[in-house]
Amino acid sequence: MSGYSPNGQPAVPSSCPNTNFAGRAVSGARMASNSPGVSLNNGQLSFDISLMSLAALGGGAWEFSINYLSGMGVGSLVGTGFNFTQNPLLTVSGGTVQITTTQTVVQLFSQSSTSGATTYYSSNVPLNVTGATLVRYNTGLATEYFTLTGADGSVAWYYGVNSLIATPGRLKSFTDRYGNSQAFSWVLTGTAAQLAEVTDGYGRTINYSYYGPEFNYQLQQVTDYLG
Repeated sequence: MSGYSPNGQPAVPSSCPNTNFAGRAVSGARMASNSPGVSLNNGQLSFDISLMSLAALGGGAWEFSINYLSGMGVGSLVGTGFNFTQNPLLTVSGGTVQITTTQTVVQLFSQSSTSGATTYYSSNVPLNVTGATLVRYNTGLATEYFTLTGADGSVAWYYGVNSLIATPGRLKSFTDRYGNSQAFSWVLTGTAAQLAEVTDGYGRTINYSYYGPEFNYQLQQVTDYLG
């Protein structure tokens, strides 16, 4: 079974083992969720469910949510058709950069200029209304990285896409406009890039653990700093 269950709980896909969230549920026994929506263009079902959250002084809160889009045949760390909050991915194709943050949110950037090993990208492309700016540093080198600066002043750092980088295109850190930060630690298991932990500016760590190859290295448990 996949999709959305009547009681508002996330329905675990048959191809995905049960995932345990060892922290505080957002709304008690009933997880917080948006209303499922169906696209009039293609009939695809989509929804988001918030499973865990942690507040932080002055902002910088952490939340674990899953989002679903039907018809997505590609498997992920949380099952076919699903993605989760801390799993964005940056990819490059020619002069275009794509950042996929959820199953239904994609940002596109086109190359606009270069200066030495620094490449600048414009967000003036169709369907991209975020107002964000993207810069690629040390282009083509093993030390390559990207910075994505939002219209609200937040900055996200992404690993580059050089073949020598173990987890290319993955989120490295995030800082909001107030200076609250989160650092992301990734490991490569087989060919799967897995998020190992997220550490905020207060030194609090959220840990992510995974199944083995018998379940395609999918996410098994998320444990917050309270245990």
